[in-house]
Amino acid sequence: MKAKLVRESLNELAYEPKDLKRVRDFAIKSGGDFQKEIALAQRMANTLTNMDKAIGRAEAAAEVYGGWNEIVEIFYNKAKELGYIGPPPGERLEDPKHILGSKLPPEERYKNPHRGDYSRRRYGGRGYGRSWYGNPILPLGKVDLRSGDSPTFNVYDTWLSDKGGTVVEVWRDNKGIDTTHLEPQGKEEETGILSILKPKSQEEVEKTKRKFFNYRIIFTSGDTPLHEIGEMQDFYHDQSGGHFGKWEMVDYVPLKHMKELILPFGKKISGYVYK
Repeated sequence: MKAKLVRESLNELAYEPKDLKRVRDFAIKSGGDFQKEIALAQRMANTLTNMDKAIGRAEAAAEVYGGWNEIVEIFYNKAKELGYIGPPPGERLEDPKHILGSKLPPEERYKNPHRGDYSRRRYGGRGYGRSWYGNPILPLGKVDLRSGDSPTFNVYDTWLSDKGGTVVEVWRDNKGIDTTHLEPQGKEEETGILSILKPKSQEEVEKTKRKFFNYRIIFTSGDTPLHEIGEMQDFYHDQSGGHFGKWEMVDYVPLKHMKELILPFGKKISGYVYK
């Protein structure tokens, strides 16, 4: 019964990068003719048999075209036909509760009143001949951000109903890689002609950068993160003592809205839990 109630409380879905790409392709394939874009959207919707895909395309359309229009309506109606009972895509995307920590103004982001406490925790390293200063965590395996499934257990079923709350922290292994060469060089020439050689938008630059990094998510016990965005921390295996690495905190979101991490970071990410 608990699992059923948890599932019913998660009827808000989040679109994925491929949904955004499919919707943006309408404009490219139609040559900018909106009526042709509508026809392409209807043709695609007619082929969909999965509710997640249908609402994902509806949300991506709301993002691309802004709010509500014929294309959003086409996919939203298809999603309802397939069993979706959540709010219209535009309403969900405008809900301030879904804002990621990284999207908040700096003054509104979480500030850790005990910053540095975890970095001073020491692991004795019995049998390993070394000591680690850092955070003890246990791996869960790859976590599906949409379903909550992992090789260990379903994180929604396990933690979503906890009264104390759970926050999902996103960490990045920088690996010392220099990505400055990916930044746009110079100014785009006003030729009036679209070209694959034109400087990339900042959105495209950030998407390319993400391919260079490994992301991890760590589940907290409580309704706030344990660290601030921008912090660097060491992590080690709570049982074996193995050093996972030194990672940078880049985002956070309440577990209920974990699906908001799909677009910027991918659908499946290696998960851990603090010990």
